[in-house]
Amino acid sequence: MIIDSLGNEESLYGLNPHFKTAFDFIRSHDLAALEAGRHAVDGDDVYLVIAEEEARPGHSNKLEAHRTYIDIQMALSGSFTIGWKPLENCGDLHTPYQKEQDFLLYNDQADFSVTLNPGTFAVLFPGDAHAPQPPAVSVKKAVFKVAV
Repeated sequence: MIIDSLGNEESLYGLNPHFKTAFDFIRSHDLAALEAGRHAVDGDDVYLVIAEEEARPGHSNKLEAHRTYIDIQMALSGSFTIGWKPLENCGDLHTPYQKEQDFLLYNDQADFSVTLNPGTFAVLFPGDAHAPQPPAVSVKKAVFKVAV
């Protein structure tokens, strides 16, 4: 997992050829003005999901992991917390890998969590089991799916 501020993303471009495409899209579009749902960026190599969630304190999500896509997650308004644990340390499988949706779920507890506010982002690789938690305040967020 990588946590950083927008403006520092150029250091990531060498990690995946599609990162530049995603961050160029961020700089050239008003993400907060986009409707909730899936948005094309670069075919199946990069796409964007805009989500709006109402506050749901007291709820929690299971750790998830992906194999086909890397997530770049960010809050556009409000904030949300992401729990994290190395996938290799997860052992309590809840849902086996679902290829069509590119996810598997674990019942394990996160090792730590970080809160994303507007202007910050998290990059979550296939080895990063993560659990974006229901927000304590209403949030609009962007999740870029970047092909591995």
